[in-house]
Amino acid sequence: MRYEVVWFSLCIDYFDCRKKRLQDKVKIHIGKKIREVLEQSHLSVVEFAEKINKSRTVVYNIFERESIDSRLLYTISEVLNFDFFAFYFVNRTEDLSEQTFHQSQVILKLKQELNLCRKENELLLKLVMLYEEKEKKPG
Repeated sequence: MRYEVVWFSLCIDYFDCRKKRLQDKVKIHIGKKIREVLEQSHLSVVEFAEKINKSRTVVYNIFERESIDSRLLYTISEVLNFDFFAFYFVNRTEDLSEQTFHQSQVILKLKQELNLCRKENELLLKLVMLYEEKEKKPG
């Protein structure tokens, strides 16, 4: 758990650093991008709002924003499995390379697999404990 907090903190610092390096010429309406990706996902606005711990009204407000807090964007990126930060690091949004997009998708899929492995490990530990309890009981 401690390592996850450190990792998350490092990610936030990294994204804050990247955000500061934004090019003035790049104008991204991040709210519109978030709405587009959400519409392509399997989530409703209500489900999305719950996953990012915001109200439905706040989500619709996010759709109208031209800029967004990096921590919130990180959370949204995780929930939607999409690297929104990549939009800020190209000369024009149309030039977003397939390689960058592919790499971000691979990373997000690996994170999902890691989370599944953690859940599986938790279940296996519970099974081991149950088995050990059963073995300790006389009879």
